Amino acid sequence: MKKLKNKVKVLPKHNLFKQVLAAFVLVLAVLLMKLVPSQRAEPIKTDGQKSTNVSVDTIEISGVKVNDFFKTAPEVNSNGYTAVSLNPKHQILYFPDDELFLISIIGYPFDDYIGAAEKDFLEKLGIKEGEACKLNVSITTPVHRNPDKAGEVYRLSWCE
Repeated sequence: MKKLKNKVKVLPKHNLFKQVLAAFVLVLAVLLMKLVPSQRAEPIKTDGQKSTNVSVDTIEISGVKVNDFFKTAPEVNSNGYTAVSLNPKHQILYFPDDELFLISIIGYPFDDYIGAAEKDFLEKLGIKEGEACKLNVSITTPVHRNPDKAGEVYRLSWCE
């Protein structure tokens, strides 16, 4: 009779390495998915209206609730200010130590761009004109952009 050799199939080392590596990557991906918090918005219902998914956090500045612009700010500077909006024709900066919003009109002429800057300010903060008047807001323009309007500090047009 023929002797049957005990045949055991041994996987080559490189296949075993690939399987272990794939298992490690899979476990790592599952762990990362559990550790990263979900960013889902919670449904909000308002007096008979359909529920909508809204995820807007607010903060309070000078007694006024505004959108938390720190989460969407294009720049948070270590020198103490936050860029709320960086538009080619205007910039909106916030200085927390003074609770001051500085709107700088960099488009020329000044009068053509101040309205858009004020509108952007209201939209970014999610407030109405009356609420904006309670905030410390200064509007300026650099002398090299609008020499006839530079050197003055303006208020929001509807607050005067």
